[in-house]
Amino acid sequence: MSRPMSEAGEGAGRMSRRSLLATTALAAATVVGGCAAAPAGTGPGAWAFRDDSGKLVTSRRRPESVLCYLGLAAALWDHGFRCAGTYSALTSPDPDDRSISGDLDRRAVPSFGDLWGQVRLEKIAAARPDLVIVGVMRGEPLLADHDLAGIERLAPTLRIEMHDRPLAATLARVAELAGALGGTDRDRGAKEYENAVAALGRAVDARRDVRTAFVAGQTAGLDFNLVAFPTVRLVHDLGLPTVVPDSRGTAYTVKVSWENVPRYPADLILVDQRPYSRQPDQLAANPIWRRLPAVERRQVAAWNPEPVLSYAGVAKELQHLAEVLNGARHL
Repeated sequence: MSRPMSEAGEGAGRMSRRSLLATTALAAATVVGGCAAAPAGTGPGAWAFRDDSGKLVTSRRRPESVLCYLGLAAALWDHGFRCAGTYSALTSPDPDDRSISGDLDRRAVPSFGDLWGQVRLEKIAAARPDLVIVGVMRGEPLLADHDLAGIERLAPTLRIEMHDRPLAATLARVAELAGALGGTDRDRGAKEYENAVAALGRAVDARRDVRTAFVAGQTAGLDFNLVAFPTVRLVHDLGLPTVVPDSRGTAYTVKVSWENVPRYPADLILVDQRPYSRQPDQLAANPIWRRLPAVERRQVAAWNPEPVLSYAGVAKELQHLAEVLNGARHL
């Protein structure tokens, strides 16, 4: 008889914290060593960068006016490079929403689209950017096909994979891009990130019996997140038991109707803080939600599937997760 969930981190394949740190450090070194910006050979000041699709993007000079996916723009901001504009796939127009934008000043940086399929091509054409950085998740650009095709007609594009490699390698790759664009603080937050990974590892070691569900609240039920988002993959590799329904879903989530949610008990529920998800106060009217053991015992906290992919940005999220885990108990 199969179990109604899989609990990541059980068994002999679990990575030690030391092994994980060594592996991710090696992955980061491989990315930086293998994908560095290369001279285009078209004259003094020429610029080139090989993106994550394998394309060598070249220019007679280093791009200055850069339009970028919001989460990556926030990471470049942390490394000292200011994008001229952003677009996003899942963000509130509210400039105070920091779930994806981090420390980036959304009032100072114009938006060219806040929701999936709503990129404003006319505005992009008028801005005439030198470069558009396209965020990619597991090989899929965060743009609808017609938007991507329209942008590619207007400006050179550069693709950066955000999820399909170890987290440390992704952070090194983003820092590399920031340096290539002229970012002034490529290593900002690296030590804080290392310390946060260690703190999270200690928290997981002390809470290996705390079954944790990473979810997004919906009207019809909960979306349980699979071991796909970078931070979930990290805690999985560190050994945290995560609640994952044994049913088919997308590459990232499995939808579970409210009547079936109690079949997947969790000691700790972490709720997606992005606008896509209903928040605990919005779920409070649902009697099934209220009766979940983690809710009754107030072991519910926020979680950000898309932390800013800079060392400083991810360090904040990992430190938050460590603090939440330290305060949780097996129920």
